[in-house]
Amino acid sequence: MEEIVIVGGGLAGSIAALKLKEFGFDPVIIDKPLPQSNGSIGGFTKFSGAKFSLPPAGLGLLKVAKDESEIWDSISEVAKYLNLEFNNSSSSEDTSMDMGTLREYDSLVLSPNEIEDLLHDLEKLLFKENIRVIKGDCTKIVSQDSLYNIHYSLGQSDELILCRNVFYAGGRLGSDILSLSGAKHTSIKGLDLGVRIEFKDINGLKKLRQLGPDAKIIHNDCRTFCLNVPGAIYRYPYMDTSIPGGIITTDDTTGANVGILCRLSDKASSLEIINENLQSVSSSEIEESYHAKGSMLGSSESIIERIYGSQVRDKLNQFGQYLFDEGLVDWNEEHYVHLPLIDWHWNTYSLPGTFKTSLNAVYCLGDSSGHARGLLQAAISGILATREFIDEQQS
Repeated sequence: MEEIVIVGGGLAGSIAALKLKEFGFDPVIIDKPLPQSNGSIGGFTKFSGAKFSLPPAGLGLLKVAKDESEIWDSISEVAKYLNLEFNNSSSSEDTSMDMGTLREYDSLVLSPNEIEDLLHDLEKLLFKENIRVIKGDCTKIVSQDSLYNIHYSLGQSDELILCRNVFYAGGRLGSDILSLSGAKHTSIKGLDLGVRIEFKDINGLKKLRQLGPDAKIIHNDCRTFCLNVPGAIYRYPYMDTSIPGGIITTDDTTGANVGILCRLSDKASSLEIINENLQSVSSSEIEESYHAKGSMLGSSESIIERIYGSQVRDKLNQFGQYLFDEGLVDWNEEHYVHLPLIDWHWNTYSLPGTFKTSLNAVYCLGDSSGHARGLLQAAISGILATREFIDEQQS
C-alpha cells in the first residue's frame, strides 16, 4: 500500500512529488502523457507557450497561502526544481489608468527547445529522487473504508494501487474522474467567454505589447487575456470541438494574438446554455478563422451571437471599441477572429481556502483546483498543497 498517489505528471504533480520527497514520503505518480508529447511527462507544458507569469498573475492562490511572501517563497522553490531564474522584484498592484485598469505581469518565456530541456531535466530529477512514475491512464478512484483504490490502464491490462491519500493533478481535461469518485464541484471563479484575435503581423498588437509582455487591460466585465507577441494559435479539445489557445513562439514567427474575454458570474447555468448552443453549430463553422477589418469582431458577429447570445456579443464589441478609442489596438488592421474562447469551463474541486476536496484525504492541485490557472501557478500549487498536507499530518 502507498501513502500518497499523485494522479498527473504535469508541473503541479511533479513539483508536489519532489516536495513530498523532501518530507520523507515516497509518492507514486500515475501519468498519461499527451499523444503529442512523445511519452514525456509535463502535461500541457509543452503546448502552452511556456510562459511563466509572475504575480500579480495567480493571486487567487492567496486564499491557500498565508500571504504573498509565501507565494514568492514557493516560486523560489519551483525555480530551484526547474533550474529557472525569476525576477522577484515584481509589484503585485494593479495600476489605474485612463484606459481602465492595467495589470502588468512579468513573465519568463521559454523557447520550445528550452521547455523540452526543462521537462527532460525534470524527468531525470524524478528518477534521481527515486520517485516512481507509472505511465498509465487513471480511470477511476474508488474509496475503500478509509483508503482509495486507484484504477489505471497500462497497455492492455487494468491495474490498481491502494493508497491512503490522493493528490489529483490531472489538469482540466481529465477532472471528471473526481466527479465519478463523488467529489463535489466548486465554483470559485465565474465563466469567461470570448474570442482570440490573431494578427498576421506582430505590429497589430505592438501598442498593447509596449505595456508589458503579459499586460492585461481590465474594463468593466471584460479583459484582454494571454497576450502572445510573437505567437501562434494552438487549439485544444473541448467537447466535440476545440478552443483556440494562444502560445508564445520564437522570434521568427510573424503573427501575434490576444484573448478578449467577458466574465459571467453564473458559471453553471451559463455553461449549460453555451454547450447546448455549440451543439447546434457545425465544427467547421466553429473552427473557422473569421476575417475582420474595421471592427474587432468583423464577420464573426453572427456566430458569436448564436453561441454566446447578444448580451455577451455587445459587451465584447463595446470593449473592442474601448481598446480602439484608447489607441491600444487598431481594428482597421486586418485580423482574424477565432472562437469559442471559453475559460474556467472545466470542473473545479478544491474547497474555498484549501486544496482539499469534499472527499476525505483527496487534494486537488493545478488548474482543476479552481484557485488559479497557468504554468507557474500549477507548480506553486504543488508546493502549497504539500505544505497543507504536511501541516495536516503533523497536527
